[in-house]
Amino acid sequence: MEEVSTIDEFESAAPAGPPSDAEYQKAFVAWLAGLGGEVRELSALLAREDAPAGLRRFAAETLNQLLYAVDLIPEGIEGLGYLEAQFGVRLLARELSEAEPDSASADPHGTVRRLSSEAELVRSFLGEEDEGRLLVLVRAQSEKRARGRSVTELLEVPEAQSAAIEDAQSWAEQYRPSQFGTGSHDLVRLRSFLRTRVRRAG
Repeated sequence: MEEVSTIDEFESAAPAGPPSDAEYQKAFVAWLAGLGGEVRELSALLAREDAPAGLRRFAAETLNQLLYAVDLIPEGIEGLGYLEAQFGVRLLARELSEAEPDSASADPHGTVRRLSSEAELVRSFLGEEDEGRLLVLVRAQSEKRARGRSVTELLEVPEAQSAAIEDAQSWAEQYRPSQFGTGSHDLVRLRSFLRTRVRRAG
C-alpha cells in the first residue's frame, strides 16, 4: 500500500499537459457568456472611490478598452472581437496582480484574481511570443479615447466617469452572448484572427 500511495502522489504532482480543444472551447464560451457581468464588475470597481489607485486604474483601462472594442468590432465577428478584448483584460489583470498584489487583493468580488488566473489560458492558446505582442497592443490601446473619454478623465473627472459607467452598464444590459462554435476549426479561426492582429500591430 505504501508503494501505491507513493506512485499516486507522484502522478498527481506531475505537471498537467496543455488544455485540450474542448477545454479551450468551454472556457471561451463561458467568457463570452460572462462578458456582461464582467463589465458590471469593472464598473463597480471604477466607482469605488476608496479602492487602491492601481485597482481603479485597472478598472478604468479595461472598461475603456471594452467600450472602444464595442464601437469598432465589425458585424459578423463580434465573438472574435470580444474575445480579443477579454484576452487583453486578463493579461492586464495578471500584470496588476504581479506588480501590486495588495491592490489586486483589495477587490471585494475577486474579479481581478479570477481574471488573472485565466491569463495562463491566453498564454497557452497564443504562445508566449504572441501573448507578449497582444500585451503591447493592449497597452497601446489604453492611451486611446473611448466615446471621447480618456482613462485619465475616467479617474479624475466625475462627469466622465459617470458617463462611462452609465454607457457600460447600459451595454451590459443589452448584451447577448456572442456565439462561438464547438468545432476545432473555430479555435483555428480565433488563433489566426488574433495572431494576424497582433503581428500586424507589431
